[in-house]
Amino acid sequence: MKRSFILPVVLGLAAATGVSACAGEGGGGDSNEIVIGVSEPLTGVGAAAGGGIVDAIEMAADEINAAGGIDGKTIKVEVLDNATDPAQCTTTAQKIVSSPAVAMIGGWSSSCTLAMIPVTTRAELPLVVETSSSPAITDPEESGSEWVFRMSPPSTMDTVAVGQFVEQLDIKKVFMLAENTDFGLGANEAYQAMFAKAGVDVTGSETFAQTAQTFRDQVTKAIAAGADTWAVTTEVEQLAQILREARGQGGKAQVLASGGSASPSHVIELAGPETAEGLLATEYFPEFDPSLAGDPAAAEAFSKNWVEAGHDVNVISEAARGYAALYVIADALKQADDPTSRASVRDALEKVDVASIIYGRVKFEDWCGLINQNQPTITLTRVHNGAVELAGKAVPPYDCPAE
Repeated sequence: MKRSFILPVVLGLAAATGVSACAGEGGGGDSNEIVIGVSEPLTGVGAAAGGGIVDAIEMAADEINAAGGIDGKTIKVEVLDNATDPAQCTTTAQKIVSSPAVAMIGGWSSSCTLAMIPVTTRAELPLVVETSSSPAITDPEESGSEWVFRMSPPSTMDTVAVGQFVEQLDIKKVFMLAENTDFGLGANEAYQAMFAKAGVDVTGSETFAQTAQTFRDQVTKAIAAGADTWAVTTEVEQLAQILREARGQGGKAQVLASGGSASPSHVIELAGPETAEGLLATEYFPEFDPSLAGDPAAAEAFSKNWVEAGHDVNVISEAARGYAALYVIADALKQADDPTSRASVRDALEKVDVASIIYGRVKFEDWCGLINQNQPTITLTRVHNGAVELAGKAVPPYDCPAE
């Protein structure tokens, strides 16, 4: 697998190096290569997740190329660091659309993806979104376009899945905790609407910065609110800190982590099994039981190869997103009339319907006003006696969310 790694990204670098491509066209590079652009956080907030995603994309590229590539052409991955900073996310998108790339994967955080979409859409470059959950991403009245394809569920779909388990989990009163980002705020709003529809009393809501390191005040308020459940939307490191603070203050509420970005096995590693005990979390890659995946054999092989390659097992749930994204693009490339044409690749992405290691099957379709939106299988997990177990499983098709 041929890879180009650029860090940090410098605006205007493409012009300086003479690398260019007209909007809506691929090509312009080595005729024996197909370039896929990747924008992920490799520094700053999200660096661990982004690094895992990139490593997995490279693993997939190596496998695809070893199997003969795409009509004899090899996949070349061009990786750029977006640092989870919207301004730098825009810059990475500008760099990639000016390259020979025929498709792009990115950009982990919702704020980053939303910053990139105007750039990729104007350039008519297909963007495959592997992680981000803001409903705006595939909403044609906001940022959605025919050039954006999302594998991950929007927060509104996540709530429809979790809503199936409200009675089972005996949720009567809930307190909301979320990071102050498009990801956190979008999930917070969607979950509040779902709980209200289910007759659950929302006793309060608190937000915190994406870079926050202490959560004493938020946890104190959550405990005082008297909820039986806390719905928390943030990344794994902050979730572990919230759990430690809650246990330290004597909090007894069950904790539900939403958004699929808080691997329970990683939380156990960071917070300890006793602190993580009872944690509920939505997951899209069933790392605890690969037989639950859309493609069980591929999921088991990926997990085995990931560990044997010496990669961080704690980010395997994030890594699976990148691995699957490249295979989705490869499927489209094989179906495309011309795999070097962005328009042809875009048309082929509309035809993708594949079993995957994550999200169950991947198929882009309309859902409740959203376009090019996959409807994934969503598992609800629980930490019990230091291990991750299945608490519930939601499968598509999903009803529309609560208004």
